[in-house]
Amino acid sequence: GDFSDIKIPSKYAARMGQCFSTTIQTLQGSSGRSKDGYLRVNDKTPDIISTVKAKESCHSDGTGLIRKEAMEEILKNVPFGDTEDVSIIQIRFGGAKGTLTAWDNLRALANYDVCLRESMVKFPSPYRHL
Repeated sequence: GDFSDIKIPSKYAARMGQCFSTTIQTLQGSSGRSKDGYLRVNDKTPDIISTVKAKESCHSDGTGLIRKEAMEEILKNVPFGDTEDVSIIQIRFGGAKGTLTAWDNLRALANYDVCLRESMVKFPSPYRHL
């Protein structure tokens, strides 16, 4: 990944450590249009922000969206027991981390399988596996 914009030492170390965290690789993603077998990923989905008395609150911090059918494909690749009732998963996707919540018929997912919130993307990375 590209850490050149991270100037705070503790944040730099945390982002570097993110690259070494253990995850189970399931499917590969691509920005924009899907290729055969690739998830269509939008990594610029805006966060849900409200401002009350000049103080901003982020109501979607670290939580993205995934098409329910894509979630079902991912769950076929994880070595856990019963996954029938799973509606949210924790992910690492290149320089992004957080959770994805499964939805049906959501407008944000009209052209994508996965929508990552801006708050999820910690650093740019060419690694595109979920």
